[in-house]
Amino acid sequence: DALQKLKGEFALSVNAEFAGEPRLDRRTYVDHMLRARIAFSPMGWGEVTGRCYEAVLHGNLFIQPNADHISLHPDLIRPHETYVPVKWDCSDLPDVCRHYLSHPDEAERIVSNARDAFVEYYQKSHFVTELEALLQRG
Repeated sequence: DALQKLKGEFALSVNAEFAGEPRLDRRTYVDHMLRARIAFSPMGWGEVTGRCYEAVLHGNLFIQPNADHISLHPDLIRPHETYVPVKWDCSDLPDVCRHYLSHPDEAERIVSNARDAFVEYYQKSHFVTELEALLQRG
């Protein structure tokens, strides 16, 4: 509902089966993500879903309800550095979206930071190191 307040100001692609919208096929979904400037992920089955990673990989500004109470690897949950938090009730979501769509330089800085955190995590083998530590705990 919060995103609907942006309808008419911006083009929206909302996958909302619960609201009677049709589900996008994979090809259309990827096309939408590649053209999007913002990816929003409401809380669902937890604070972090695949949408966080998809947003980074597709170059979208990632917005979701505040999740700075969790630790994520790669570290993509750094408020206003790698993602943009909104209130849990999403009441500030339209204003936050308007702000970043009107200030693309700020959005790009956050997108770039998230991309850098993601790439560094894998280039510096942090994934392998963490997996090895988990396996050694056995």
